[in-house]
Amino acid sequence: MFSRPLAFLLRGALVRTVAPYDRQSRSDADSPFRPKGPGRGKLAALSALGLVAVLAIAGTIAIEAQLVNHPQGSAVLRATVTAAPTRIPASKDWEHAGPAFAQRAAIAESQPSRIYACGYQAPAGGNGQTGPVSLAVSNDYGTTWQTLSTPAQGSFCDVRVSTTNPQYVALFTSAICGQGSCTSTDPSRLNVSLDGGADWSPLALPEKNGKPADPSSFFAWAGDTLFVIAAGAGNDGGHYLAASTNGRAFAWVDQNLTGMPSGATPATGEIRAIGATLYLTFLLSPCGNNPNCMTVARTSDGGATWKHAIATYAGAAYADVGDIRIVAGAPGAPLIGSPGMCQCSTPPTLRSTDGGATWHDLPAYPSTTLKPQEFFSAEAPDGTVYITLYEDLGGPENIFALAPGATTWQKIVYDGGLTDFQLQGVAWDAKGHPLALWGWNYANDQQSGLRRFVLP
Repeated sequence: MFSRPLAFLLRGALVRTVAPYDRQSRSDADSPFRPKGPGRGKLAALSALGLVAVLAIAGTIAIEAQLVNHPQGSAVLRATVTAAPTRIPASKDWEHAGPAFAQRAAIAESQPSRIYACGYQAPAGGNGQTGPVSLAVSNDYGTTWQTLSTPAQGSFCDVRVSTTNPQYVALFTSAICGQGSCTSTDPSRLNVSLDGGADWSPLALPEKNGKPADPSSFFAWAGDTLFVIAAGAGNDGGHYLAASTNGRAFAWVDQNLTGMPSGATPATGEIRAIGATLYLTFLLSPCGNNPNCMTVARTSDGGATWKHAIATYAGAAYADVGDIRIVAGAPGAPLIGSPGMCQCSTPPTLRSTDGGATWHDLPAYPSTTLKPQEFFSAEAPDGTVYITLYEDLGGPENIFALAPGATTWQKIVYDGGLTDFQLQGVAWDAKGHPLALWGWNYANDQQSGLRRFVLP
């Protein structure tokens, strides 16, 4: 059974120790969930970018399955969708919602019925640690699924779907490496499909230091543009961010980000797309004990132009709050953040309404003994915020919600005693109101897999 890799770690090597709270106290630097690639000893395998879902009240889906030719010659299913009004029954507890092999999932913002999930299926007679990666697609909000083949292989995968085109899908695959060894020799690869997973094309990053750069597992669609951070970004002073629009070849775009503070380097894994806007977080170095040590940059035109500002705490309840990262967001809603440094026993959850420049406190948690798994957070467009809180390291976790305008957090659902459970996102209806929570239990046991909790 795997240990809990809090935040996976998105930036384990970048967190500064500030007593009495240190974000690394809940980290697992030796987690086996670690993609292969340069600097992997400091990178985490699983991005907490996590799932940003859209779920509309619609439902009986008529699926027309057509056989199409895969580039490698195998047959896959292409699904088309029509919808009639229906409603998904409320859950009593977390329920399985996806194929058993699924590791990660993404839901199409622009077509709420479409959900993609990826995972590898170890072939018979193999070592069980690597295999062909499949893509599953659901056109009825995760109720039924079809499995599609891909040209990829590995032990780890992650999937992203465009915020504006549900047919645009990107799939990252790699080995899992940690403690000096890897599950396989599978390289880090990025494949893109522009037809919902029927056909795939490998996309390579531009050259860096005389050879093609390797992709990291940190990537995101902002509209029709796919952004990816290069493996080892920030360690060599070279290019670190590439973009591809409508499936065309990747090109470096970080050179367009001008006027940044001196010493700014991209924070590991800190990439997030909300609607057509991409957010990228930078660490200012040297930092020392300066709390205003993070810069948030954003672009809404494919990386051609950028705006940026130093993330600054504007609240009054806590001392020396800083090192602020974006942990959740939704179209039309404020950004949700969490500090990496704070003179406090429990770090607060923060909100920004100006693109990450200034941050204010959300209400305190129901108990001073509760602590957040801050990267396991989610937000709906109406401003409802969800966060995972725990009392004891390795103990049970509970999901709490803060409704728009509310002053107290409400307990929504317990993790059910699942081992290594992670809140991935919230699904919402056509008006932006939350309808369902999505999570993933990644324990190496019979309880693993995607899970859904439909709200009453």
